[in-house]
Amino acid sequence: MNSMNTSRESKSLGLNPQDAFPECKSYPYFPGYGIPQIFPLKKDELLCFTGSCMLAAKGDYEATNALPTKNGESYEYVKSEPIKNALVSLGTVTGNMIPQEPVTKVKCLSEDGCRIQAMHIPPSLYVNYKQSLLGITTDVTVGVKSIVSTIKKGKLNLDLYISGKTYGKTYVESTADTTNGLIVTPDLKIVTYKRDKYFDFAINQQPTPKNNHQSRSGTINKSDSFYIVTGMNFDEIQTYVNTDTGSLTATVSGSNTFEWEPVKAGSDAENKTEWYYPEITATLSTKGGAYTKENVNQKYPGHHGLSLTWIIVIGVGCFVVLTIIIVVGVIVHKKIKHMDEAAKYSTIPVQ
Repeated sequence: MNSMNTSRESKSLGLNPQDAFPECKSYPYFPGYGIPQIFPLKKDELLCFTGSCMLAAKGDYEATNALPTKNGESYEYVKSEPIKNALVSLGTVTGNMIPQEPVTKVKCLSEDGCRIQAMHIPPSLYVNYKQSLLGITTDVTVGVKSIVSTIKKGKLNLDLYISGKTYGKTYVESTADTTNGLIVTPDLKIVTYKRDKYFDFAINQQPTPKNNHQSRSGTINKSDSFYIVTGMNFDEIQTYVNTDTGSLTATVSGSNTFEWEPVKAGSDAENKTEWYYPEITATLSTKGGAYTKENVNQKYPGHHGLSLTWIIVIGVGCFVVLTIIIVVGVIVHKKIKHMDEAAKYSTIPVQ
């Protein structure tokens, strides 16, 4: 409870998270996405977290979000007003995929004290930047729609949209827009999936170096927490590429569908966990800040709700366009890997 921690991302921005709230002396460690912890607090006692988080409690509390914000050539923390019983406190990702991790100060308001429940969560992101590779300039748009669900029985469609368009031989516009899901409840769950052809997923319970499920449907190992990252099935997508067909534009979109319910009583031990989160399913904001149960579900600025479609405009350079699409897919995969690593090491003990 008294160990101090600092965020690697905030350090890279030239910020020390401990400067956001000097009055805060405790910075607990987040072990990863979707792993709730309980922190007892006395009235007026403080607790601070680095990284985007989801909060709830027995008792009333207030949370203040300090978000790294660029001011000229440097960054500074911009603080929100204290929000009573805030449900989430979020950071952002901007520019060339630069994470801006928030610091969240939690203060117990109840006379009888509080039992704060907190877990690390991934915010949504939607950014645009340019990069050059092998003499080709690519205007890249990358989005990750992050959905968090705490309902005991439910269903999620996690979409993926990737497109590329060439302008001459040296300029390409590309978009990679994916939807990830974090499902967390106090119960052990059975999760089933169905995936569109060419699409796939990785999950915290089944980490693999690439998305390569052979079956189009199946069941995932039982757990109380699932962080699901959507992507393309690397074997199946190779079968689509046809270098004999010309194209200036190519777009692919599809989804993975997940349904879950608690393990039936008597068939397995139910997780008897101290639990204060309300049952919600919400799309998290790309803009950072603190949100309550009433406004946590935010509109995502990118593509979503798309059915499986392939658009091929006959022309020249199909192989280049589809290669760019694969490259953009790799960019997203690397970003998700970075976010997963950040989840594991979002805070580092100060020596």
